[in-house]
Amino acid sequence: MTEQEYMRRRTIEHTNLIARRCLYCHFIAEVPEEKADGVTCPSCGRQTVAIGYIKPKKQVKHETLPPFTISESAEQQNLLRWSLWAEAKYPELCLLYHVPNEGKRSRAAGGRLKAEGLKPGVPDLCLPVARGGFHGLYIELKAQGGKVTANQEQWIEKLTAQGYLAKVCVGFESAQKLIESYLKGEITHEI
Repeated sequence: MTEQEYMRRRTIEHTNLIARRCLYCHFIAEVPEEKADGVTCPSCGRQTVAIGYIKPKKQVKHETLPPFTISESAEQQNLLRWSLWAEAKYPELCLLYHVPNEGKRSRAAGGRLKAEGLKPGVPDLCLPVARGGFHGLYIELKAQGGKVTANQEQWIEKLTAQGYLAKVCVGFESAQKLIESYLKGEITHEI
């Protein structure tokens, strides 16, 4: 232990730790009180003398990290990367686009976007391709643990009532499966 550390940890209160200094090399050892008699210097092996009580080292709390999760943005980017690759099989995927409704904005930018028609709750992705009796597909993409807001639920209900397929997908894999099933015509809307 260094002199600085000893000065930080020394105390006049009785503790179960004693600091012992080597008379030769001045190394300071931390020793439990019950083993303090006859301790030699761990550095040079010579005689030590007790210089005082010290406080125990503060235990560093190691926080347990939450399980690794992918953000909603990363999920969406993965889906769009997949769609670029899958355009060879499904050319209609070139029409898939993102509705930029999320994000923090300044009050002025928020007011301008609202005046331009930005509405809270609109699903994240739109594929304006008719299939299986639907006019198109809307996807609200959520990351693992993400929650659907009341506005988003209302939009999904209203879009469904207008003849669109509107769904919430958790993770890009579920959105990818939904898009593939939709484009293959496996999901049908009874008119």
